[in-house]
Amino acid sequence: MRHAQGRLAPPMGHRGRPRQPSLAGDEEVVLRSQGGYRNNIRSAWRIGHLHLTRERLIFSVPTRVVFQTPLKDVESIEVEQQRFAAGREKDVIAVGYRTGRPAKAFIIVPGLELWRRKLYEMTLFEIDQAAVDKVIQELDPQSREMVDYLWANRHATIDELARLIGAP
Repeated sequence: MRHAQGRLAPPMGHRGRPRQPSLAGDEEVVLRSQGGYRNNIRSAWRIGHLHLTRERLIFSVPTRVVFQTPLKDVESIEVEQQRFAAGREKDVIAVGYRTGRPAKAFIIVPGLELWRRKLYEMTLFEIDQAAVDKVIQELDPQSREMVDYLWANRHATIDELARLIGAP
């Protein structure tokens, strides 16, 4: 099946449920949940699945990816009140991002604070080399090596860190 833009639709899983959106080789999902999405143009909420990877924020419905933005393009993350089902006001995350012009997407998801915090950590939280160097001075040699590795690579698996320090 093809989208109007000529791209292939994502493969469908058992009972018409979508499989995880296509990911780049080393891209992995950090958070996943059912939720709602609305952009700054469209007035209706859409229900589907949110996926936060180390590279992108993605919203999909059973047949396709509706929204995605690279995390490097996120410019703001705020909690706002928005009308949701039956006109009730709910807390939602407003994600400001670049697309050539400023744009905003609204998401509502169980565990809203966890999603807000994780999005912030992965997009807007900044720490500089001087702060890392100060922390490293207080650590034992193995911990220094791990923090240094994490700073250079931005993330690591437990297995990578274990190999790094020679843990069994």
